[in-house]
Amino acid sequence: MQRYRDRHHWYGELHFARMTTATEPHHAAMVKLLAKAGATGDMTFTCCVADRQAFDVIAQHGGPYEAYEAVATRLLVDAIHDDELVSAVADNYSSPDGANFEENVRSAVNRAHGRLALVSLLRMDSRASDLLQLADLLTSLVGFEYRVAAGLASTTSKKGQFVAWARAQFQCSAVRRGEHTVRSRARVYSSALGPAGALTKNRTRVSLLTERVRTSGL
Repeated sequence: MQRYRDRHHWYGELHFARMTTATEPHHAAMVKLLAKAGATGDMTFTCCVADRQAFDVIAQHGGPYEAYEAVATRLLVDAIHDDELVSAVADNYSSPDGANFEENVRSAVNRAHGRLALVSLLRMDSRASDLLQLADLLTSLVGFEYRVAAGLASTTSKKGQFVAWARAQFQCSAVRRGEHTVRSRARVYSSALGPAGALTKNRTRVSLLTERVRTSGL
């Protein structure tokens, strides 16, 4: 990605919600890069989609920060495999005084796995991290399809056309529940995102690239 930036002299932020006609080619180039990495097994992807109309995670956990901590924990519990030791980077989110996101999430994930699984966790401003921007791009592509299904977005809009094109790059017919191709599968298991301390290793996963989908976007 850095080579692409240097070659095209583009150092802006990848951000699907703010994608314009001028920046769309850069977003498209990154989709191609990710699709190639996914096809060769060099990169995997996992994300968690919460439908607030069906289950309001913010109300359930008492606030946006608490919900972010709970969803991040849920995602990491599900994404980490039994033979892995993981260091994770999460998008920075303003936390209330006295909160310890890193320690709370790390303790809950390791407790759910019954071992040391998450070695370290660091929050970082996504504007300073290409990896976080790539994870956000993929998560946005998945989220857009759910917005379309809920009647909140259009497949004929510029972004809708981009998402359809991106799915084709991943050879993925859809990422919603129960729809999959031979190469790609999307699985969503509906289960309440309960308190972090009560988490178990029930799989709650949306897989965009392949069945070996394990690199997470928070």
